[in-house]
Amino acid sequence: MSTTPNPIVFISYAHEGSLQQQVKALADWLTAHQVQAITDHPHTNRPPEKGWRAWMQHNVEDADLVLIVCSERYKNLFEKREVPDDGGRGVSWESGIITDDLYNARLRNRRFFPILPDGGDRQHIPVVLRDWDNNHRFPSGNERILSLIRDEIRIPTPDGPFQQRLPGELGGADDTRLQAREGEVIGRASEVADVLHFLNSTASSAAVCGHVTGSGGIGKTEVCKAALKSWLSQHPMLRAFYIAVSDTADARMLLFHLGDAVGLSPDTLAQTNTLQQLRPHLPGGLYYLDNLEHVAESTGGMALLRELASLPGVRLLASSRVALDSVLGRSIAVDRLDATSASALFAKTWNGRETLDPAEVRTFVDRELGGHPLSITLMARLGRAYAWPKLQERWRQEGTAFVKTRKASERLDSLEISFAITRQLVAQETGALALWQFIALFPEGCREATLEQWEAISGYPDARLSLFEHHILQQDNGWISMLPPVARYALSHVQDNPSGDDATAFCWADTRKTAYQYFMQIALDGAQTASSENATRSRVRCAEEMWAIARLLTADRQSATPDNALPKQLNRLLANTYAFNVLAGLQALTTMQDLLHDGLSSKKLGDLESRLGQIEQARQHYDQAIELYQQEQAKLGLANALKALGDLESRLGQIEQARQHYDQAIELYQQEQAKLGLANALKALGDLESRLGQIEQARQHYDQAIELYQQEQAKLGLANALKALGDLESRLG
Repeated sequence: MSTTPNPIVFISYAHEGSLQQQVKALADWLTAHQVQAITDHPHTNRPPEKGWRAWMQHNVEDADLVLIVCSERYKNLFEKREVPDDGGRGVSWESGIITDDLYNARLRNRRFFPILPDGGDRQHIPVVLRDWDNNHRFPSGNERILSLIRDEIRIPTPDGPFQQRLPGELGGADDTRLQAREGEVIGRASEVADVLHFLNSTASSAAVCGHVTGSGGIGKTEVCKAALKSWLSQHPMLRAFYIAVSDTADARMLLFHLGDAVGLSPDTLAQTNTLQQLRPHLPGGLYYLDNLEHVAESTGGMALLRELASLPGVRLLASSRVALDSVLGRSIAVDRLDATSASALFAKTWNGRETLDPAEVRTFVDRELGGHPLSITLMARLGRAYAWPKLQERWRQEGTAFVKTRKASERLDSLEISFAITRQLVAQETGALALWQFIALFPEGCREATLEQWEAISGYPDARLSLFEHHILQQDNGWISMLPPVARYALSHVQDNPSGDDATAFCWADTRKTAYQYFMQIALDGAQTASSENATRSRVRCAEEMWAIARLLTADRQSATPDNALPKQLNRLLANTYAFNVLAGLQALTTMQDLLHDGLSSKKLGDLESRLGQIEQARQHYDQAIELYQQEQAKLGLANALKALGDLESRLGQIEQARQHYDQAIELYQQEQAKLGLANALKALGDLESRLGQIEQARQHYDQAIELYQQEQAKLGLANALKALGDLESRLG
């Protein structure tokens, strides 16, 4: 606190017991450390020449800092609560000076600090001084007291302007997204160096691009993460974004991922269809796009990547199973591990109890497993279940069967065989394979609560144990996920074992049943028309998991014998929720419509497209919905579709067509005695007439709508109708 060569410190205390000697010891210690400590000890026999009152006043006022030794007696004297004996006048005098100083300074204090002897009670600190108590004690805390005297408080000054970290932005080298999955990256020093060379490059072109290729599970992501971690440790002020691209993403979905990474709202994302719309929101920096192959292979994907790579100030690093050289330049290939590194990885992840022959391990990982890192890790973690000779035997048996099915790639991808052996083992735990496929539906993983709810529905509370043991599932701070190749494997087998006879194979019929039950359970409250906290929570949760619902429907469509009863139930429950996540809702509804060919799916697709301004697509789906509802003889659905088409035409200024569709909808609502739908249609017709200056007709329809909203206790609709009527009357003066 004091920067003078020998700061002056006055120690105020009350004489009691051994405290006088403890204070003298503290003063002597401070003096030995170049602090001019002032106490009354030198005046034990001869009082100060100027007298005690002047001596106390001058020392309290002139000291750089005053240490106040707090005890029960000191507090009582300081606060004038009692005078236990004839002494204590010095403390009373000093406390008056201290209190006066604090009062005049409006309780801004840089000089008076309470301290306690070891064993002292913090309740003995006078109330007025407690705001400056940092629990300083002596003699155990003498060094801290010395720091209190000497140290200035220095608040670090940032060396750059404040920038709010965006959702996809990495927080430096220690960001958890950059942590190696196995704690370290083995055998990839050359590849990491190549990526780091790109990151450190000083090319002057508008955009510098690099990408890493290799088969699934080969370690592309781990290489990029290791290079990014090293790069950010050297350049902590540079901005970098980590974007995990979903497995089924197309060009439109990549725009969504980019916008989500920079914090755009769902509504803005839904309206973003081109990179030019997104460009103003993209800050300069490095964007790491992980798992990019599906985007590259989608319609318009390569064109979007080429456009993204040309943006000034944007650098791209990508990992992909397919080469992107024509867009992102020369690729950095990640291939099999060398035999030494493969052996080291197997040894690191082996969880068996046997001591293995290094030569046998080297041959197995190099020749049998092909140096594939994920395959090596999966097999090593089977060591607890299989003895080493049995594990090799199982590998060869499964490999022979695999070759006969002619499913292997030209390099006999060992990953499929490793997955198959792991699948057969975890299948011994009832429900484990169904859980594997269920979690695979969630592109970015799910909450622990989701897993717990699935367990309650399925009745398989122990299914997770086997999947975690063999690292199919990973858990990080309550978030459950799996690697993309692991999810792809599970969802690529939805057509297998339709009868469920093979207990070691995936059975999609079992998986889908509990999956639909889960999603219907969380959607139930959101399906209610009335507004409530439960309904809102339900819709928000369904919106968050809408991509998983879309995956469920896609897998169902791909399965050998899809059953439409469950999708139909889920579709009805989600009718009020699709709009909460427009992009995922579009994907889910498109697949739902393919499965069901029903009026509801077509009508809801029209609603989302209308919201996005896709007028012709919306009109087409509304027309389709009207036709399907007529075939289904579903009058209420038909009325809803007619009213929605009327809303669209009203927006476009097509007055007569809109009026015609409103009139048709009103008639159907009346037939069905659907008061809320009728109220909405009457209010919409009133809005149309108000715009046309047809005042009396508008007033009449508003009045009718208000009465129906009151009967249905629909407060939001009632408020909207009252406001519309108020606006009309305001225009009339």
